[in-house]
Amino acid sequence: MKKFIPTEYNPINKFFFDTEFVIHGDRVIPVSIGVISESGNAYYAELDTDWERYAEQWVLQNVKPHLEGAPKPIEVVRRELTEYTGSMPSQFWAYFASTDWVVMCTIMGSLKELPPTWQPFVMDLAWLNPTLERIRAVPFHNLKPHHALWDARELRKRYEAITQGETR
Repeated sequence: MKKFIPTEYNPINKFFFDTEFVIHGDRVIPVSIGVISESGNAYYAELDTDWERYAEQWVLQNVKPHLEGAPKPIEVVRRELTEYTGSMPSQFWAYFASTDWVVMCTIMGSLKELPPTWQPFVMDLAWLNPTLERIRAVPFHNLKPHHALWDARELRKRYEAITQGETR
């Protein structure tokens, strides 16, 4: 597959995402992922991994109650994410994004196995407003905190609110 380079004639699609995960030793174990496009199309999946075996009490109390109970094998999620993002150049945004990007790369196999249309790095909403004051000023409407798709939707709303009117 040809690697795309974004230009004014070949725009980039922005995707906002969040993950829920468990850290066990040097392993990051995916629990769920939610992704929402600029246009509002959504993707959500829970992963059939051994996360529950290693979950801390916080994850069991704050994440597990929001899961919908239809886990998928990681290979299926990998294929679905690739299909969902399509063939256009893709840029991913998260909030305090480092671990979310590690989880995304884990789901996709590794950083080297990302689809060729994906940027090999993540954009972080916190970079747009390092003091976080504008980000935190946006009213919070997330009815299911620690649910990956609801958090991704909230991230998209905050991105739109803080970039509104900016000309970069």
